[in-house]
Amino acid sequence: SHSMSRVRHSWDYCLNRELWRGKKEKGPMMADMPLIRGAFRDYSRVAAMYQFFVADVREQVADAIRNQVFHNHVVEATCMCKFLGTGFGVDCNSAMRKTMGAQGFLDNSLLGAESFLPYATSAAEGDNTIMELKVVQDIVRGRTAKLPLDIIFRIVGNAHGRKAIGIYLERFARAMVLQKDAMKDGQLLRDIAWARAHMRVIDVWLAAHSGDSDKMLWLESYAKIAMKFPVPLQA
Repeated sequence: SHSMSRVRHSWDYCLNRELWRGKKEKGPMMADMPLIRGAFRDYSRVAAMYQFFVADVREQVADAIRNQVFHNHVVEATCMCKFLGTGFGVDCNSAMRKTMGAQGFLDNSLLGAESFLPYATSAAEGDNTIMELKVVQDIVRGRTAKLPLDIIFRIVGNAHGRKAIGIYLERFARAMVLQKDAMKDGQLLRDIAWARAHMRVIDVWLAAHSGDSDKMLWLESYAKIAMKFPVPLQA
C-alpha cells in the first residue's frame, strides 16, 4: 500500500507534466512516453498482485486463529508475505525515483525520506533474510513439502508458473547435492525461497483470475519485474 501510494502520486504528476514543446503550441505529456507508461503499468500491476496475495494469506491466518489450527503451509505463506512485500517496496520506490528524475528530489514527490519505510520494514519484525531462511529450513526439516505437488500441478500449465517451478527444482536439486555446504551459499538459499514464493503468488493469482484474459496479462509484468534470478540483494 505504501509503494502503491507513491506510484499513484507519481502517475498523477506524469499526467499533468508537459514536456518540452519546442515550436509547437503544446508539448507531449510525460505520461504519454512509452517507457514511463510501461514502468507505471508493470510496477502498479505487481503491487496489486502482492496486495492480492497478502489479502489471501490474511484470510488463511484468520481461519487459523479462529480454529486454533496453524498449518505449516500458512506459516510459510506468512513468512513469504514479509519478504515479498517489503522487498518489492524497496524496488518499487527506487524505480519511481529513477522514473521521475529530478522531480524525485522534491518534497512533494513523496519519494524522499518517507519513502525509505520499506528499507526499515525489511529489517524489522523478522529480518527478510531470516524469513527467507525459515522457508528453506522448514522444507529441509520436513515441516513443508519439498515438492509442493498441489501447487506445481495447478501452475505448470502457465509459462511463468513453469519458469518458477524450473528454477525452484534446479536450485533445490543443487542444494540436495551440496548437502550441508548448501547452507554456506546464501544466494542459493535465497533463490529457493523466492522461487517457491513466486510459485505461490502465481498459484493464488491463477486460481482467482484464470478466466480473465486481461488479468492474465498481468503475469507478464510480474515475470518482468519480480521474477529475477539470481535474486538481487536489495529485494
